[in-house]
Amino acid sequence: MNVGEQAGRPEELSLNLEVVEDDELLALVVDEFIRRDRNAAVTLTEIARLHGVLGQIIDDYWWPIWARADELTTARWADLAVGLVRWGFNEGRKHPAVPPGRAT
Repeated sequence: MNVGEQAGRPEELSLNLEVVEDDELLALVVDEFIRRDRNAAVTLTEIARLHGVLGQIIDDYWWPIWARADELTTARWADLAVGLVRWGFNEGRKHPAVPPGRAT
């Protein structure tokens, strides 16, 4: 995928070996996939709303602690998403749906 491409559906993105081997580029493609997902927009809106509510009820002492825990959780899930995409891509290369040399 060309990172600058604009397309509507997550399925329109594609992976190749160059993308999968580049940590930053792969993370960008995964982020773009998530950004294009319709359900993600709804979820992100709800998360933003809840952050606003929490910001109003959690005092200045606890807010940074909660925010840091949330940041670490998000970073961990982002790392896992990239790792799962890389693993799936590599598994697909080992076990292609159409064996090499066969007509598609």
